[in-house]
Amino acid sequence: MRKIWLEHNKLTLNADEIKLINSNTHKLGFHLGCKTIEPIDNTKYMGLIIDKRLSFEEHIRTLTKRFLTNLQPLRFFKKFGSPKRMLQAYTIDILPVSQYGVLIYGTASKTKMIQLEKVQKMIWRIIFGKKKYESINEIRQKYRLLNVTELHMYALTKV
Repeated sequence: MRKIWLEHNKLTLNADEIKLINSNTHKLGFHLGCKTIEPIDNTKYMGLIIDKRLSFEEHIRTLTKRFLTNLQPLRFFKKFGSPKRMLQAYTIDILPVSQYGVLIYGTASKTKMIQLEKVQKMIWRIIFGKKKYESINEIRQKYRLLNVTELHMYALTKV
Protein backbone atom coordinates (compact mmCIF):
# COMPACT_ATOMS: atom_id res chain seq x y z
CA MET A 1 0.00 0.00 0.00
CA ARG A 2 2.77 2.46 0.96
CA LYS A 3 4.79 1.51 -2.08
CA ILE A 4 1.87 2.15 -4.45
CA TRP A 5 1.14 5.55 -2.87
CA LEU A 6 4.81 6.56 -3.04
CA GLU A 7 5.14 5.47 -6.67
CA HIS A 8 1.90 7.23 -7.61
CA ASN A 9 3.20 10.48 -6.06
CA LYS A 10 6.71 9.99 -7.50
CA LEU A 11 8.31 9.86 -4.03
CA THR A 12 11.11 7.76 -2.63
CA LEU A 13 12.11 7.11 0.97
CA ASN A 14 15.67 7.10 2.24
CA ALA A 15 15.77 4.27 4.77
CA ASP A 16 18.92 5.70 6.36
CA GLU A 17 17.08 8.92 7.29
CA ILE A 18 13.89 7.40 8.71
CA LYS A 19 13.55 7.28 12.49
CA LEU A 20 10.85 5.34 14.32
CA ILE A 21 9.92 6.51 17.79
CA ASN A 22 7.60 3.92 19.24
CA SER A 23 5.46 5.33 22.04
CA ASN A 24 4.16 1.99 23.28
CA THR A 25 6.02 -0.75 25.11
CA HIS A 26 6.35 -3.01 22.09
CA LYS A 27 9.65 -2.65 20.28
CA LEU A 28 8.32 -3.41 16.83
CA GLY A 29 10.22 -2.19 13.82
CA PHE A 30 9.31 -2.44 10.16
CA HIS A 31 11.02 -3.24 6.91
CA LEU A 32 11.63 -0.72 4.18
CA GLY A 33 13.06 -2.44 1.17
CA CYS A 34 15.91 -4.58 2.46
CA LYS A 35 16.50 -2.46 5.58
CA THR A 36 14.85 -2.89 8.97
CA ILE A 37 13.84 0.31 10.74
CA GLU A 38 14.26 -0.26 14.48
CA PRO A 39 12.48 1.87 17.10
CA ILE A 40 14.54 4.38 19.10
CA ASP A 41 13.87 6.25 22.34
CA ASN A 42 14.61 9.77 21.07
CA THR A 43 15.89 11.65 18.07
CA LYS A 44 17.01 15.13 17.20
CA TYR A 45 14.88 16.84 14.59
CA MET A 46 15.55 20.43 13.56
CA GLY A 47 17.38 21.10 16.82
CA LEU A 48 14.71 19.63 19.12
CA ILE A 49 15.26 16.33 20.90
CA ILE A 50 11.98 14.45 20.68
CA ASP A 51 11.44 11.44 22.91
CA LYS A 52 8.87 8.66 22.81
CA ARG A 53 6.77 10.17 25.64
CA LEU A 54 7.00 13.73 24.28
CA SER A 55 8.28 14.80 27.70
CA PHE A 56 11.25 16.69 26.19
CA GLU A 57 13.37 15.64 29.19
CA GLU A 58 16.51 15.12 27.11
CA HIS A 59 15.99 18.39 25.24
CA ILE A 60 15.61 20.35 28.48
CA ARG A 61 18.63 18.56 29.98
CA THR A 62 20.66 19.57 26.92
CA LEU A 63 19.44 23.20 27.12
CA THR A 64 20.24 23.32 30.84
CA LYS A 65 23.79 22.07 30.21
CA ARG A 66 24.21 24.58 27.41
CA PHE A 67 23.11 27.46 29.63
CA LEU A 68 25.32 26.27 32.49
CA THR A 69 28.36 26.32 30.20
CA ASN A 70 27.67 30.04 29.65
CA LEU A 71 27.94 30.85 33.37
CA GLN A 72 31.74 30.81 33.65
CA PRO A 73 32.37 33.04 30.59
CA LEU A 74 29.65 35.41 31.84
CA ARG A 75 31.36 35.68 35.23
CA PHE A 76 34.66 36.40 33.49
CA PHE A 77 33.27 39.05 31.13
CA LYS A 78 31.31 40.63 33.97
CA LYS A 79 34.63 42.10 35.17
CA PHE A 80 35.00 44.03 31.91
CA GLY A 81 31.45 44.75 30.77
CA SER A 82 28.57 46.82 32.02
CA PRO A 83 25.19 45.20 32.77
CA LYS A 84 23.90 46.80 29.56
CA ARG A 85 26.60 45.07 27.47
CA MET A 86 26.07 41.80 29.32
CA LEU A 87 22.34 42.01 28.65
CA GLN A 88 23.08 42.55 24.96
CA ALA A 89 25.24 39.41 24.99
CA TYR A 90 22.39 37.52 26.69
CA THR A 91 19.93 38.78 24.07
CA ILE A 92 22.23 37.72 21.23
CA ASP A 93 23.65 34.42 22.51
CA ILE A 94 21.32 32.89 25.10
CA LEU A 95 17.79 34.19 24.55
CA PRO A 96 17.43 32.86 20.97
CA VAL A 97 18.44 29.39 22.16
CA SER A 98 15.68 29.39 24.78
CA GLN A 99 13.15 30.85 22.31
CA TYR A 100 13.83 28.31 19.58
CA GLY A 101 11.27 25.52 19.84
CA VAL A 102 9.72 26.87 23.06
CA LEU A 103 6.29 26.46 21.52
CA ILE A 104 6.98 22.72 21.42
CA TYR A 105 9.23 21.96 24.40
CA GLY A 106 7.28 24.44 26.55
CA THR A 107 4.66 21.72 26.97
CA ALA A 108 7.06 19.78 29.21
CA SER A 109 6.25 19.21 32.86
CA LYS A 110 6.45 22.12 35.24
CA THR A 111 9.35 20.55 37.15
CA LYS A 112 11.41 20.30 33.96
CA MET A 113 10.67 23.89 33.01
CA ILE A 114 11.66 25.05 36.51
CA GLN A 115 15.13 23.55 35.92
CA LEU A 116 15.60 25.91 32.99
CA GLU A 117 14.15 28.86 34.88
CA LYS A 118 16.65 28.36 37.71
CA VAL A 119 19.55 28.56 35.27
CA GLN A 120 18.01 31.63 33.65
CA LYS A 121 17.84 33.31 37.05
CA MET A 122 21.49 32.42 37.68
CA ILE A 123 22.42 34.09 34.39
CA TRP A 124 20.38 37.21 35.18
CA ARG A 125 21.96 37.46 38.63
CA ILE A 126 25.44 37.34 37.10
CA ILE A 127 24.53 39.98 34.52
CA PHE A 128 23.16 42.40 37.13
CA GLY A 129 25.57 41.56 39.95
CA LYS A 130 22.96 40.12 42.30
CA LYS A 131 23.65 37.58 45.02
CA LYS A 132 22.16 34.09 45.01
CA TYR A 133 19.12 34.88 47.17
CA GLU A 134 18.49 38.47 46.07
CA SER A 135 15.26 39.08 44.23
CA ILE A 136 15.50 39.93 40.56
CA ASN A 137 11.80 40.66 40.05
CA GLU A 138 12.33 44.42 39.68
CA ILE A 139 15.10 43.86 37.13
CA ARG A 140 12.93 41.39 35.20
CA GLN A 141 10.13 43.97 35.07
CA LYS A 142 12.44 46.84 34.14
CA TYR A 143 14.10 44.94 31.29
CA ARG A 144 11.05 42.81 30.41
CA LEU A 145 12.91 39.54 30.90
CA LEU A 146 10.71 36.48 30.41
CA ASN A 147 11.53 33.05 31.81
CA VAL A 148 11.02 30.01 29.57
CA THR A 149 7.50 29.36 30.83
CA GLU A 150 6.54 32.96 30.08
CA LEU A 151 8.27 32.71 26.68
CA HIS A 152 6.08 29.67 25.97
CA MET A 153 2.93 31.55 26.95
CA TYR A 154 3.99 34.50 24.81
CA ALA A 155 4.67 32.22 21.85
CA LEU A 156 1.20 30.71 22.25
CA THR A 157 -0.43 34.14 22.04
CA LYS A 158 1.38 34.87 18.76
CA VAL A 159 0.06 31.74 17.02
